[in-house]
Amino acid sequence: MGPIEADIPETQRSIKLNTPQASSMADQSIPSDDQLPQKYTPNFTYFQGFWCPSQLVPNITAFQNHFQALDDDIVLASKPKTGTTWLKALAFSILNRHRFPLSNSPLASPNPHDLVPYFDMTLYNNGCHPDFADVSSPRLFATHLPYHALAESIKNPKARIVYAIGLAPFWAHVLDYRKQSTANPNKVLFLKYEEMKGNPVGQIKKVAEFMGCPFSEEEEKAGAIDEIAEFCSLSNLKNLELNKSGSLKTMKRQTNSFLRKGDCTTGSLKQRPGIASRGTPL
Repeated sequence: MGPIEADIPETQRSIKLNTPQASSMADQSIPSDDQLPQKYTPNFTYFQGFWCPSQLVPNITAFQNHFQALDDDIVLASKPKTGTTWLKALAFSILNRHRFPLSNSPLASPNPHDLVPYFDMTLYNNGCHPDFADVSSPRLFATHLPYHALAESIKNPKARIVYAIGLAPFWAHVLDYRKQSTANPNKVLFLKYEEMKGNPVGQIKKVAEFMGCPFSEEEEKAGAIDEIAEFCSLSNLKNLELNKSGSLKTMKRQTNSFLRKGDCTTGSLKQRPGIASRGTPL
């Protein structure tokens, strides 16, 4: 236990998860948008070779020191604003398609970020040590951390990582996962946002196979992949009432800030049109 954690009461360091993954997450004390100072700017720290918000450093340390991965764990990795919300919706729907028919999908109520928790921003926030005893396998998690900053147990040969890349200037982060994907394609699946958008059915099938829950011939003939592609389409997710005016339970942020236009020029590249032409194609 580090010095920061030692100052936190034991009762705040042990939480139960609470999501439709047969698990639950305690409310976190991250301030909501309307609680932040008008000119709020987060402080950043250069930590373990990358820049991150300073308040996340103890969370990352706790995650690295205490998280124990299982062989069938699945981690969704990405940088912010690279299709993370969409990837979470797709992965959750694929993995839980036999538990939740799309007509009764939890995605119609909780936002994907509440269903697939981040290690550093939710699970290990404020010194909490999550209790995973009631979480059914395979467990589904998410992170924006670079590969080298993941808990060592995640790097075991069997736990799997799905990495999504969008057009954004995060080359070191991308190349870290790309290297792992090339060296061990059974460990890391490397997805490109433009390919996910251009061929969602093919990419959904690829993700399902990688996660160890491929679609059967009967499911394909019945149109199960097409149904997930339609249900998890950006247009459908954006039109869900929760994503228009709701808020996250785990991060106390407005949900309408996570689903944007959905084209490959949105975000930082829109202000920096030359960035996409620089660097080596992946």
